[in-house]
Order: sequence, then structure tokens, then C-alpha cells
Amino acid sequence: MVRVTVSGDVDAGTAPMLDRALQQALDQGQDRLEIDLAGVTHFSCAGLVVLVQTAERCRGDFVVVRTAAAVRRLLRVLDPPPLPSASSEGVTAELRF
Repeated sequence: MVRVTVSGDVDAGTAPMLDRALQQALDQGQDRLEIDLAGVTHFSCAGLVVLVQTAERCRGDFVVVRTAAAVRRLLRVLDPPPLPSASSEGVTAELRF
């Protein structure tokens, strides 16, 4: 299991850095990737795109374990579909609040 803890602003300027960090975590080949967003102060659509793309690339479980108010606010406004799940292949992805 790998846990990535994110803090500060996640926007168009910083989303590529988050994407690289999550890809490095995926490259470790662990069976579970946990994302802790409790320290995020601003979260834009660019951050949501990174999360969805990472969930699609993940070969194991992908779980957002904690979210900050900024993240929950965006998710309430956008009401995105659940992150992809392929449990038939032994892969799951979920958002937990």
C-alpha cells in the first residue's frame, strides 16, 4: 500500500505535479493506492481530472481516504460520476468522505 498525502492548492498549475507524484506511486507496483486530501486548501477541476485518470490507470485499489472542505465543495458542485471500478478484474476505485 502506498499513501500519497496532498496539501495546499491543487489547480491547473499544480495538477501536473500531483499527476507525476501519483504516477510514481503507481510505478511502485503496490496493490493499493490511498490519496489523503485533508490538507488541500483549494481544489480545481484539474485536480479532479488527475484523480479520475489515476483511478483509471491504477492496477489495484484506488481510495481517497480523507478530503478537505475545498475538495468536497467541488465534488458537490460538479456531482461527478463515481471513480471507475473494475471489481470483476479485482480492481476497485472509490471516493470515501
